[in-house]
Amino acid sequence: MFYNDLFFIYDSSNIQDTIRVYKAWQEGYEAPNFTLALVSPMVPGTDYVLVANDICCVGHGCASSSMYFHYDGNFEDKPDLWPIDMTSETFSPSACESFQAGYSVNNMGSLPAGPFSVRGIVSYYTDGARIQETIFMKEYPGLDAGSTLKDSLEISVPDNFSLHTYVGIHVDYYDEVDEWTDYNNYWTLDFFNYNPVIVSVEDLPEDAGGWLTLFFNSSRFESLNEDISVRYDILRRIDDSEVWDVVGQVPGSGTNTYQCNVPTAADSGDGEQTNWSVYRVSLIVPDGVPPEETQIYTSCPDSGYSLDNSISTLLQAHSAMLDDSRVLLTWKLSNKGSSGIFTVDRSENGSRFIRIADPDIEGRGGEYRFLDDTVLPGRSYRYRVGYIDKESGIVLFETQAIQIPGADLALYQNSPNPFNPSTTISWLLPDAMRVRLEIFDVSGRSVYLLLDKKLESGRHSTRWDGIGSKGSPLSSGIYFLRLSAGKESITRKMVLLK
Repeated sequence: MFYNDLFFIYDSSNIQDTIRVYKAWQEGYEAPNFTLALVSPMVPGTDYVLVANDICCVGHGCASSSMYFHYDGNFEDKPDLWPIDMTSETFSPSACESFQAGYSVNNMGSLPAGPFSVRGIVSYYTDGARIQETIFMKEYPGLDAGSTLKDSLEISVPDNFSLHTYVGIHVDYYDEVDEWTDYNNYWTLDFFNYNPVIVSVEDLPEDAGGWLTLFFNSSRFESLNEDISVRYDILRRIDDSEVWDVVGQVPGSGTNTYQCNVPTAADSGDGEQTNWSVYRVSLIVPDGVPPEETQIYTSCPDSGYSLDNSISTLLQAHSAMLDDSRVLLTWKLSNKGSSGIFTVDRSENGSRFIRIADPDIEGRGGEYRFLDDTVLPGRSYRYRVGYIDKESGIVLFETQAIQIPGADLALYQNSPNPFNPSTTISWLLPDAMRVRLEIFDVSGRSVYLLLDKKLESGRHSTRWDGIGSKGSPLSSGIYFLRLSAGKESITRKMVLLK
């Protein structure tokens, strides 16, 4: 709690000799005392009067009071770092753009400060929770008593639907300096996020191509200013330049979400080429609204591609299901040309679809299957399977979200088993951790170390060629595979037959 204007100090023999209180604060509503920071030093051997105006206490009301004290100069000398200012070139920046914010730090103490750090943060709300991200960490060699340093940081605006976002600095983040107090080591700068947010860009179904549907969240400016008429401009980037064309407009209607059909630059489906179109959405506030000039708030870009869906579908049946900890997609076509190829796009936890490179699709007699063994426990996935030939491309089907259950550490039976000369070993990690895979003979002697390193969460596999630690083939018999990860270990029996 800060009370800068409630205190002042003056020389008891000369009321005109007043020392201004730069900042006064109380560490919580029920703290027993106040801390004062003065603009100029007191003179040792002087009698002073401290005046407090309208100080309010819980349960006692508000009152003014004063006290006399003698300053003999015996206060302990220490440094005291204060962030004293933050400035910005804008208070409503566009999304996914950077801007500069300046800051100043003063050493209000009586001794120089040694090396210290400054942490820069950006904070905002998402899904009802306050998120705080570190955007920089900078080290300074020190600061003399009474001196001020000035610096700046570059800030990227997050792409979210949070109205109140702030940027801040935390001085002496690692508590390297023995200060008078560290309660005053923070400074924040608020700005307003009025930027609309593109939710998704999807192909317009059952059309002849050339169009997408763009879904976006409204600007917070619109919901806070219902009496002001606004519009949204949909912009498409021209080729790979920084020039944008307006390809659609949506009048503001007070809703939280909007959708708009927009043209693409070209269709996809010509061989394996995907023709992406990139879009942004800008809220346009007309002239005459404070601060009078036209205001524009722009989203981050997003992209999509259109397909010619006018040709008759080949799809007869399809399914998507969990297969152990993997996802199995199956589909059946009435006919498939010899030159056509399949594409598989995947969305994780509601994010945009990303094409899977070189999907391993098995097919026989018009029936096809794709097994995705790269999914992670506890996440959800949607799939979009397409078919592209020389003439055009279509989306065959899109699945509902498939939830992958959370998983414990698992070691699967090697395959094949028995084996000769090699076998595949697979396991599942619920979290990133160090893994040790080791093979033992029936006497318990270690004969080969397959793996010993840290791995990311998810499913993993490797091969064993039946060789021992000296590089020579092992004899036929029973062997044991042990997986050790964290505090757990799992063992499987393998049979090598020659």
